[in-house]
Amino acid sequence: MNIADIARACHTSPATVSRVLNGKPDVRPETRERVLALLREHKFRPQLGRQTHDGVGLYLSPGQSLGGYYYSAVVDSIATAAAARERVLTIVPARLSEKTAANGLDVLVRHQRLMGLLFLGDADDGLLHAARKQGVRHVVVDRPYPSPGSVAVGTDIPDGIAQAVEHLVRLGHRQITLLSGPQLTGRDGLRVEGLRRALERAGLPFSDKTVVPIERPPQAERAPGAFVAEAIARLWAQPPVPTALIAAGEWVAIPALAALAGRGIRIPHDLSFVTFHDTPSCQYFHPPLTAIRQPIREMGQLAVDLLIRLTAGDETVSFDPYVLPLSLVIRESTGLAATSRQR
Repeated sequence: MNIADIARACHTSPATVSRVLNGKPDVRPETRERVLALLREHKFRPQLGRQTHDGVGLYLSPGQSLGGYYYSAVVDSIATAAAARERVLTIVPARLSEKTAANGLDVLVRHQRLMGLLFLGDADDGLLHAARKQGVRHVVVDRPYPSPGSVAVGTDIPDGIAQAVEHLVRLGHRQITLLSGPQLTGRDGLRVEGLRRALERAGLPFSDKTVVPIERPPQAERAPGAFVAEAIARLWAQPPVPTALIAAGEWVAIPALAALAGRGIRIPHDLSFVTFHDTPSCQYFHPPLTAIRQPIREMGQLAVDLLIRLTAGDETVSFDPYVLPLSLVIRESTGLAATSRQR
């Protein structure tokens, strides 16, 4: 069927069908839905001459910031993998996807000449459902809880935390505290889960001082570091104080180290310190930081490869999440607990 055929079948004009295909807003909802339903029924694909649908679309969730190390590194790994496979990477802002979701994500993909989408981070369940319903090939990247029916790539966050705890326990630490994000769900929840499991295996208690949630308001008058410093002050105001701290990420680790230095606490002599995310700067701190390393490059490569395989009709692609292992990079910020040194 061509545009004229679709227009006749839907009792509308070719110009209206064209506006629907291009995601234009000036179409009545009932007409748009009628056209989209017929397009899907007949698997309509517009004629685009020699242009092919081989681009990789990267959808950014609302509020997704690329300013920090982690997500900028994930995007860089995806861009590098796409370039190595001679694919063009297109960044799809959340506003564009939300605006066109009602019109059809499949229309967005065709209009941008993409073979599919990579959903980065906390993609909305409704958006993933729309992608599945409309037959849009997609891979979910680094979503804490993957959506059933979507191909997903992630990392074993609980095991990464467990490796850090087991390392600290071997060094004699029994008072281990996680400086966590505020939600205790999503990634924060997975870190807490890993901490709880590791402590239980070591026969150590999980108390109200084991996890310290730190506020991170998006538009706070004070910088997040102020909340970290207050959390450190509360911990040291109520003994027993921790002998080891695990920071949930760079945004926690740096202000925590500053607050500890201000109290005259020596690392690792007085306190061992581990941070989540092995950023390039970890090796240049004094002392260099023990860190939980995520396989960022491998995650980007796998996500792009899976999308290409889906496009090629590879039926061996699994809908069970692809979970990559984390590793612990041991440096000088962790050492024997003070009680172990005394023995």
